[in-house]
Amino acid sequence: MKINYLITLFLLSGIYLCFIIPLSNQVLNHCNDYQKKVNDQVKILDVESRLISGEEWAYALSNEQNNETIDFAMKTIKEARISYNKAIRTAYNILWASLLFVLLIIVLNYNGTNLFKALIACTAVIGLIALYIGVYAPILEIHAYSRNLEIPLVLKLKDILTLADLSLEDLSNWINNDFNNNIQSYLKDFSLFGLKIPDLNLDLNLNLASYFNEKDYSIDLTAKFYGDIYYYYQSKSAMSLIGSLFTQKNYVVGIALLTFSVIIPIIKLLMTVLITFFKSFSKKIGLITIINFIGKWSMADVFVAACFLSFLSFNNMSNQIETESKTLIGLYFFLSYVVISLIASTLMNLQLKKMD
Repeated sequence: MKINYLITLFLLSGIYLCFIIPLSNQVLNHCNDYQKKVNDQVKILDVESRLISGEEWAYALSNEQNNETIDFAMKTIKEARISYNKAIRTAYNILWASLLFVLLIIVLNYNGTNLFKALIACTAVIGLIALYIGVYAPILEIHAYSRNLEIPLVLKLKDILTLADLSLEDLSNWINNDFNNNIQSYLKDFSLFGLKIPDLNLDLNLNLASYFNEKDYSIDLTAKFYGDIYYYYQSKSAMSLIGSLFTQKNYVVGIALLTFSVIIPIIKLLMTVLITFFKSFSKKIGLITIINFIGKWSMADVFVAACFLSFLSFNNMSNQIETESKTLIGLYFFLSYVVISLIASTLMNLQLKKMD
């Protein structure tokens, strides 16, 4: 009976893994495709790409929209959302398959004495899958951007002249003398071709010079950049974050995050299964004491809480620019692992009490 129960358990677990592992990889592939397309969109709308571009300034100063840039960015983000929606749909398939796996385990062992053991093994397998996706899929996405940014730029004539170390009187004199004389000289040249040109000296003196003296003349060069301009964008998975820490030579923080949020949770799940199926052996080598000790050092739940706090704090960070944070699929798989791990620990304690 025990052999049949173990065979059934291993068979169902094998079928489940053969079906779930490809689905898990599909989720990760769709997430990677989503991240790539969003990064492409951000590069197009990056603050350096837009504010340093002469073409963008030409559109902005003429109060027109650069349709080519905006349309390409919109197309890219639309493709990114399609990829992310595919990841969500695949994740739901994993959820239904996992629920079916648990249901089959319960049905096949309902009247037996090994129900708790089978459920612990079942939750351990599902927990490892959730942890695998949780650490490799993106967990949090952070944006900082401006929409339809308007840069006011009004140049006053007095300020321009001050910078040039000139005065309105100097400008008036130049208009009345040099500029006026040059105009008259050009008009005389036209008279050589038989054209009768009137003397405009009086008009220039009365109109141009008095205009600059009496009016507070200014030039409005306000520029409006239609669409989004990105100042900051970041999206990482737990493993890519750990990789970045190692790249930046933050070895202590990287090792701590890897150990407490990835390695210890895996060891904890595996030891839970070993203790359940080999209680006497586990007691002999002290596995129960070890799992109780390392359970205190598992930071998976703390990691999830920290991500949610980052999400809430960044959403309310600034009123000057638009900030947006979005929890992604990896965080929910990581949260699922935390819940499954707690369920497995509870079932293990119940099984140990039952065996005692």
